[in-house]
Amino acid sequence: MKFKTKTEEIKYLRVKLKRYKKLSFYDELTELFNRRKLERDLKKLCYDFKRYKHRFIMVMMDIDGFKKINDTKGHLEGDKVLKNLARVIKNSIRITDRAYRPSGDEFIVLLPHSNIVSAKRVITRIEKDCQVELSYGAGAGKKPKELLNMLDKKMYEDKRRK
Repeated sequence: MKFKTKTEEIKYLRVKLKRYKKLSFYDELTELFNRRKLERDLKKLCYDFKRYKHRFIMVMMDIDGFKKINDTKGHLEGDKVLKNLARVIKNSIRITDRAYRPSGDEFIVLLPHSNIVSAKRVITRIEKDCQVELSYGAGAGKKPKELLNMLDKKMYEDKRRK
């Protein structure tokens, strides 16, 4: 690509850089944050929890029977379900909370300066407006990987109880 001036080239490169930065932290389908951003944010929240006693809650959820939706109704319908759930999550959390889609049909919400009661309120709001059945795990911890593993187990225990 040819540019008439260095200013035009710099402007073009800035626009491209902005786009690539966004892509590096966002899930394009749902417009939620992605796994890379989750890992960074969770590491910071765990650090603040250990050092300053700043409480937070992490809610992990996934869609029950999502594979069946994709298999019977098609992937475009599955994408619509994911987008709708992302919209519901965004509308159910505070401006200071963060929502992520780390992979597949899994969603995570980080609730800084919150407790389990607040997390239950968020879960109730999400369940009220979403059109699918969800399984949840919620809690807090000082080590990101341990917290992710613990909530993953809680979420699958919730799934088995249904």
